[in-house]
Amino acid sequence: MLDSRECDYVGELLVKDLPLASQQAEPTLPAQELCGSISAEALAAPPAREWIRVPACAIRPRSEWPRRHLRTKVRERPGECPDLIRGPYQPNIISLLPDAALSYGFTGAPLANGIFSMPKEDAASTNFDPLTCVLRLTLNLTPSNKVRRVISGEVRSLPLFSQWLLLELPRHECLALSSGDVVSAFNLFQLPRSWWALFVLAEPISDCLAAELGQGNRRRACVSVIPMGWLSATGLRQHVHGQLVREARALAPSGARLPGMSRTLHATPGADLRLRLWLDAHLDDHLQAECLSREESIKLEDVPSELQVALREVYVDWGVSRSDAKAETRVSLAVACGAQVLSRVGRAMPAAPEIWRLLSLSWHIAAANEASAKELRRGGGL
Repeated sequence: MLDSRECDYVGELLVKDLPLASQQAEPTLPAQELCGSISAEALAAPPAREWIRVPACAIRPRSEWPRRHLRTKVRERPGECPDLIRGPYQPNIISLLPDAALSYGFTGAPLANGIFSMPKEDAASTNFDPLTCVLRLTLNLTPSNKVRRVISGEVRSLPLFSQWLLLELPRHECLALSSGDVVSAFNLFQLPRSWWALFVLAEPISDCLAAELGQGNRRRACVSVIPMGWLSATGLRQHVHGQLVREARALAPSGARLPGMSRTLHATPGADLRLRLWLDAHLDDHLQAECLSREESIKLEDVPSELQVALREVYVDWGVSRSDAKAETRVSLAVACGAQVLSRVGRAMPAAPEIWRLLSLSWHIAAANEASAKELRRGGGL
């Protein structure tokens, strides 16, 4: 157990990558009928659809490929490979290819990638056990990332709690916050078959397992959904989620108050140059903010907005599962973008965990008399 942990500069436990075990990874998946059920190509807007349909658009010329592909490991528990392939992954998340369908480098070696897992649970918990904790499937796509260009999304940075410094509310106004979260978002969106050769795993399956599955000479396992570990995964996931939000905006009732999407669609300010409605849509979550009178905020608390209702309908239509536990509906007190938002007061402050992390980092830098670039970026929230 100790081999799977180490401590950072604040004394917090950091968990290293762990060997994958099928039973521990199953809880992170959506229902089997939803796995890989959404075509990323079909959902994407025309400019992005071309990048998804034709992988050559995002692959470097062979003259820019490394002379030799890096080697990575498939980290799995002994004897787990058959269960990983024949279990819940095989139908729509992991598929099989013959050797002839692989992509080969200058030395004749195939382009192949590693696989490992990371725990979803808190490693600092006294009950944490790497042998029983819930694991998230992740690919080590270093070899494939070396030969590809990055597909960027509309939003190229994560939100910072300092953005809430722009919040201005008169005494008679209140901010109503609504949010939602998609379950196992990376495992929902299927990529075209032309991408699969770039996400092949390093170790082929056995002849016996291939025969059991009726695959013949198809012995090379590959991930067929948008994989975690791919440099373009963030941009594509952000784009297809934005497409779902745009569809919800189009389905909302006529006359509904609809927010502009921050940094993706133009929002129209009011006469006093303030935005009273806005929406942030990121990888697998969204945050909607509405500026209401105090009377409206009390009356509408826990009542879904028109956009929230429409977005839930779109999720159902496309087969997207959402988390009820993480959903908020027009609340006045919430943690959003790393900040504790006190909307009836018209103020926001860093959430307690963020304050303690910043203080710990400052203490660490002061004691060491120097700071690395990584520590400075972390302290600035970059």
